[in-house]
Amino acid sequence: MARYSYKLAAAYNNAAGLANIESIVPTSDRAFFSPVVFNNYKPGVRKGRTDGLLYMAGWASSFWILPVVTRPQFAYLQTTYCAGGFSGKVTVATRINLVAYANYNAILTLPDPEQLQRHFKYYEDVRLDFTRMIPL
Repeated sequence: MARYSYKLAAAYNNAAGLANIESIVPTSDRAFFSPVVFNNYKPGVRKGRTDGLLYMAGWASSFWILPVVTRPQFAYLQTTYCAGGFSGKVTVATRINLVAYANYNAILTLPDPEQLQRHFKYYEDVRLDFTRMIPL
């Protein structure tokens, strides 16, 4: 049974295809662990105005940390959400600052292989970055 309601779907505007990350089981593997999501939302990048005040520019972003990811799970993320690469367009259901779940169109970016912390048959603390977040 899922602990949280963090969901992911391939492509933009795909709220009907959202699946709880904890219920996804790649072929011949196990289900994903629940992601760690806490105070990870940025509404944009701080920029300074000519009068000295700050404003937020750019796009909102967030991230999930998956505590343990098996190699088949990482391959599943690549093929399902990133067309075999390391980034792709997704629909994500996540919480912003632990308030309420909401759906967003976003770009999912996976870490480069050399950034992954390997531990025998799995990776530890894999960060899934969601950038260019637009509320649905």
